[in-house]
Amino acid sequence: NVAKARYLRKVNNLSRQVEAESGMPGTGVGHFTVQSKLAVLNGQLPRAEQLLLQQGLVEETMEMYQELHKWEESIAVAEQRQHAEVATLKANYLQWLTETGQEEKAAEQKEREGDLVTAVHLYLKGG
Repeated sequence: NVAKARYLRKVNNLSRQVEAESGMPGTGVGHFTVQSKLAVLNGQLPRAEQLLLQQGLVEETMEMYQELHKWEESIAVAEQRQHAEVATLKANYLQWLTETGQEEKAAEQKEREGDLVTAVHLYLKGG
């Protein structure tokens, strides 16, 4: 798999960079950033989230989920950590859903937020 090989190459480069910055050979693979990337590769997203949040990297955790198109998880992290951009994140998610023709999912999001008029409109638009 070409995508997997590219990702592993990036992780390997990150590991080398960490080693170079620390001046301690062999320490890169144990660094939390490398471990979080490997967890993502292995589908262990809760582990990757844990590693990042233990370091206080809320925005990086949110970005990780967004890159994987897991917006709801990104929003959940933002809400749990009381991130200042929760409303913006929700608006961006709603925009992405409508741009990609996912009106029903957008309607569900608006329904959860209590905006029933917009939810009904989106349900009707989605068919």
